[in-house]
Amino acid sequence: MSCGTGIKLGILSAIFPIVLFACTNPSPNPNPNPNPNNNDANRYEITPDMTPTSSASLLLGHVETGFLGLGKTYIGILRVDGKYLKEDYRPPLLLTPGTHTILFRVFDDPVAAYVCTIFKYEKGKTYIVRFTQPHFEGTPLWLEDNTTGQVVSQKFEGKMFSESLFSGPLVTMMLAHQIPDCPAAAGSK
Repeated sequence: MSCGTGIKLGILSAIFPIVLFACTNPSPNPNPNPNPNNNDANRYEITPDMTPTSSASLLLGHVETGFLGLGKTYIGILRVDGKYLKEDYRPPLLLTPGTHTILFRVFDDPVAAYVCTIFKYEKGKTYIVRFTQPHFEGTPLWLEDNTTGQVVSQKFEGKMFSESLFSGPLVTMMLAHQIPDCPAAAGSK
């Protein structure tokens, strides 16, 4: 082996672990929440007086994608009226009747769509969120009446970002972005 080959192998063996670290992430998080403190006043809270008959209910639909759980499409609610949900939230989401702004995140590695919706929810009704598999070209999201299956909202388009689950810290920093703004509707709590 010549001296030049030894130097090349030495450089390669030094660079390889760095590249491997930058391109892998052992703990992917499909629904990032930058502020996990559940006692924060800026949290959307379901109060004890809210019931399915006194409120509107919101269910999350799904899209059949992937094979054996790989490549599965996820949807999550990031904010309601500008407030984060509590970590222990379980569907259906109960909403006071009236207009609400909800920020959804639809994810299918490596595409994340952030979709801001503004809709007037009616007391006692159950709505389901429907969407297509995320693509960089666009990801529409809409609401249907869960009882009738009728589309009750416009189709909302998302802002698309690249968020690979298996990106390491270096790649994640390079692809970093702010969560898109989704201001609360006028008159919401």
